[in-house]
Amino acid sequence: MSTMSSQRTVYILDDDWAARHSLELMLESDGLHYASYESGEEFLEEARPGGPSILILDMMLPGLSGLDVLERTRTRPGLAMPVIAVTAAASVVTAVRSMKLGAYDFLIKPVDRGLLVARVREALAADADRRQRELGKAASRSRVAELTEREREVLGLLCTGKSNKQMAMMLNISIRTVAIHRWHLMKKMQATSATEAVRIALHADAA
Repeated sequence: MSTMSSQRTVYILDDDWAARHSLELMLESDGLHYASYESGEEFLEEARPGGPSILILDMMLPGLSGLDVLERTRTRPGLAMPVIAVTAAASVVTAVRSMKLGAYDFLIKPVDRGLLVARVREALAADADRRQRELGKAASRSRVAELTEREREVLGLLCTGKSNKQMAMMLNISIRTVAIHRWHLMKKMQATSATEAVRIALHADAA
């Protein structure tokens, strides 16, 4: 197995040494970092993506099949990444199952170099976007987690467009108390406006 130091990583999983080596040379020539494996078991045990990553997956593997590996990348959060499935034996059934399992693309060997590199770069960009969204969602959830139960109630009503007066009536508290809760939740959520607080709540799936 060969590994590089960049956060962006192209994983190669193919039991054919010549095929792996060809992909490695292609990726190196295009400035793409990689890690290669010859079995599904080895990949699942060792691969730990720390940044935007994709997997070029040969579907015709001994032991764990390509479909088995693809399915397990869908169920293991730490291995979530776009998968480009490749095979020398075209099969509509395999292609359909791969797509249903979330494969980013399905290509037939021999794969055109320009096409594969383009797909790899597209998939890496897609994974970078996904990771950025997940970081943003985690940050939003962390802010909402700081709220007290009452502040969460006020936030929930704020997200439905209720005024302070309406919140006070619904929660059976004074308008001043509602204002205090709003001030505290805005501070904890680092929101500069009610609109921003609502946006954070929606991003955190808390509304």
